Amino acid sequence: LRSIKDNSGKLYEHNRDHFFLVKWDSGAFSEPAWREDPDGSVSILAGDPILMDGCSVLSREQQLDRLAPAGKEVQVESLALCRGTFALVKYHSIYRSLSLATDAVGLRSIYYVIQDGLLIFATALRVLEASSYIRKRLSVLGMGELSAFSFPLADHTPYEDLKILRECQILSANRSGVTLRSYYDWSNPDPCPSNSTEAASQLHALFNEAVHIRAKNDQTVYSFLSGGMDSRAIVSTLISKGLKIEALN
Repeated sequence: LRSIKDNSGKLYEHNRDHFFLVKWDSGAFSEPAWREDPDGSVSILAGDPILMDGCSVLSREQQLDRLAPAGKEVQVESLALCRGTFALVKYHSIYRSLSLATDAVGLRSIYYVIQDGLLIFATALRVLEASSYIRKRLSVLGMGELSAFSFPLADHTPYEDLKILRECQILSANRSGVTLRSYYDWSNPDPCPSNSTEAASQLHALFNEAVHIRAKNDQTVYSFLSGGMDSRAIVSTLISKGLKIEALN
C-alpha cells in the first residue's frame, strides 16, 4: 500500500470485526462501488456486472445495491442476470459471514488461500504471491497446465494451496466453515430455437445488443483487434453503428 501514490487512484479501506479489506480504485468508472453500512458491513464491486433494468443498464451503485442489499445476503437470482465481468465481495458484520462471487465466465478472477485459520483473497494473483504471510508451495499440476495451455485449469494455480474462484461460483465463509456453490449451471443452457435459421438470428440479435450496451452513448470507443473472428465481428458491429473506433492490437 505504501508504494501507491496519491495521484494514481484512490484507496478504500475497511478494518473491523476480524475482517480487513482494501480496494484500489483507478477511476476507470465514475462510481467506486464501495458501500459501508452503519452496522459495519461492507460490499464492493470490481468491474461492471452490466445488470439491466428493462433496456437500461443500472449504475454501478445501483447494481451493488441489487446484488448485495444492505442487511441481506448476496442475491443469487440477480447474479444470474448479470451480463458483464465482475468480482463481488460482501461482508455481513452481524453474522460475520463473507461472500465472494465472480462473473459467469470467471474473467474477473478472485484468488484465495486458507492458512492458519485465515481466509486471504485478492483479485490479482501477484498480490498473494508478494505476501510474506502466505506459505507458497509449487503445484506440479498447476504449473504443468500453465506451461501447456498458458493458464491452469479448473480452480488450479501454480501454487498448491492457492485456488481461483471459478465461473458462476460463490464462496461463503462463516463460523461453520467455507463452502462453494454455483449460481448458474452452464450444463443446463436456456432453451433455444430448434430451427437453425431462427437460432442464428437470435444469436446475432444478442451479439448486437451486447456490443450496444457496452458502447453505451460513447461516440468514440476503444476495441481490441487481434485479427480473429470474434474481435473482427465486434469492430464491424461498432462500425455499423457509425462510431469512431480506436483499435488496439
